[in-house]
Amino acid sequence: MKWITGFANSQMFYSANQRGCSTMAILAVCLAALAQASPEPNLRGREQRRRPEAETTTTTTTTVPYELVESNKCAGPELWSQNFSTNGNPGQQMLGLGVQGCYEAMMAEPECSKDYFTLGSDNNCGCKKEGAITFQDCEGAKCYKVAVTCQCQYPGRNAWSNGGTYRSYVCSNGSTSYCEYSTECYATEPFDGRNLADGCRASTGIDCRYATC
Repeated sequence: MKWITGFANSQMFYSANQRGCSTMAILAVCLAALAQASPEPNLRGREQRRRPEAETTTTTTTTVPYELVESNKCAGPELWSQNFSTNGNPGQQMLGLGVQGCYEAMMAEPECSKDYFTLGSDNNCGCKKEGAITFQDCEGAKCYKVAVTCQCQYPGRNAWSNGGTYRSYVCSNGSTSYCEYSTECYATEPFDGRNLADGCRASTGIDCRYATC
């Protein structure tokens, strides 16, 4: 279409010149032809350029099953990793495990009471044995308390059945408790006793008070 417009305008220019039009008239025709042939600048396109989107950051929070309770202390009666029955190199310290690794080693050791463990200043791992807890001075050590873990006794069973006893769960501290009224204990794995929502949920079964279960 542009070449057609240009051709038509050139014919107008030629005709005007043949008729002896003034220079101003010829100039006006040329300017008009130039205006039609030149596209308008695409200003709108620049205005509509998308601004870069702001970066988003997702934060994930992980709950660990222990908490720091004492610094420069060891929980006793003590048992250190060189004497763990699960130590593959008896007599040698299990160094460099870190807090999580020490926790896992403590949980795997039958002689540990599973309630306190210590990470020494030399990164050796220790735990508390069965017995009344005592705290000894241990410079640079950090003592951790293990959160109570609980296990459903009848995971997923109807909360209304058997007089509500299917809501029960037992915990690592030796206690037995129940999910709240109208909820069921559903977890098939041990859950953190500090967060009952990990083990209890609204009952999905039939209310045995009003129907036969």
